[in-house]
Amino acid sequence: MKYIPTVNIHAAVEVIASASCSLSLLYLLTTGSIYRLIAPNSYIIALLWALTLLLLWSTVKASRNIFRKSYGSSYRNAILYGLCTLLLSPSIFHAQAFALPAEEPVDQVIAVTKEPVPTNDYKNIGDGIDDAHRHITLTSRNYYDTILKVSNHIEKYKGYTVSATGYVSYHDKALQGNDFVLARDLMICCVADMAPFGLPTEYTSTTPLLEHSWYTMEGTIGTRNFHGVEQPYIINSKITQADAIDGYIFPN
Repeated sequence: MKYIPTVNIHAAVEVIASASCSLSLLYLLTTGSIYRLIAPNSYIIALLWALTLLLLWSTVKASRNIFRKSYGSSYRNAILYGLCTLLLSPSIFHAQAFALPAEEPVDQVIAVTKEPVPTNDYKNIGDGIDDAHRHITLTSRNYYDTILKVSNHIEKYKGYTVSATGYVSYHDKALQGNDFVLARDLMICCVADMAPFGLPTEYTSTTPLLEHSWYTMEGTIGTRNFHGVEQPYIINSKITQADAIDGYIFPN
């Protein structure tokens, strides 16, 4: 009888998927492009998550015979085993996820981003808060944490002058008139959760600013009541056009 070679389709798909995932990860890691998809502070968590999935998948595969011998081959157990194998199979989905580009690709990592820091006479150190001069300077490194700090201690920082550079966003549905949010793209975990984040800013002009246009703003921290909660709101703002800043912000 003539031997006719056959191909195990399932095994071939697994090999191709695993190879694609490995090559994609290798490329992202060696070029530093991984930070386009995952915030630096979430990288270790993502790595542990991936290793855990691989460990679970390997365990399921290795215990295949033990599972069948121990629990029989009933219809219910066959379905359970199939679900485990499907959920933990090597990942066509993982390979696709790591290969997806960011919706708004980032050219540079925050650590090497060159941004137009607002011109003033105050030193920008740490959180950018200068209590002696009642002035706050927001940059890529402190944008999220300092705004959160101001929001949590609004009475302390009310009346401080704040300087920041960001883009115009109208995503906040509580805005009135031509007011806008001076925003930066915030990534908590990965590109899927990236969203505008910033300070609501009073704008009295009758002509609205073009959304996503970049400005440097200097104004005074006031407050607004939002569902019974006091929030920072920039008043008496002065704005000038600014160059766009590459990169995104993330919690430190």
